[in-house]
Amino acid sequence: MDEYDIYLRHASVSDGEWVGFPLAWKGLAGVAGLEVRPQMRWRPWLLSSSAPNDPTAGTWGVWQWRFDVAMLNGLAGLGGRPPEDGRDASQIRADLLAYMPLPALELKDVDGAVYTVKMTGYREQLIEPNDDAHPDGGWTARVEFAEVTEV
Repeated sequence: MDEYDIYLRHASVSDGEWVGFPLAWKGLAGVAGLEVRPQMRWRPWLLSSSAPNDPTAGTWGVWQWRFDVAMLNGLAGLGGRPPEDGRDASQIRADLLAYMPLPALELKDVDGAVYTVKMTGYREQLIEPNDDAHPDGGWTARVEFAEVTEV
């Protein structure tokens, strides 16, 4: 399980096995225009409703993540060769969309830690076919998750 940047898991998807996803790192597969930092993690500071003008009365919110996932054909995994699962761009996209309606799932982050999360945002952007190396084009998807504290 070291071919992809992040992994998702839920009992109703892929027989409950971990499913990996490549992040859209700058320069990935020779595609121009990908993000410099395709992964963010943060904890927002929430103002207190009883004292909204006193920032010190607030509390930390739950962990949140934003990933830019690459959905391209012919990608190499982290080991420099194609992942053994052999998924193409449309299969990676279908797998990612299968997690969208779920109330909670597991996320294995780039640091290897596992969190219980819910998908809170999803946006796709087309990568147009632009050269012989990428005749099918593909997509990137900006996917957002928030930690689920009660399951």
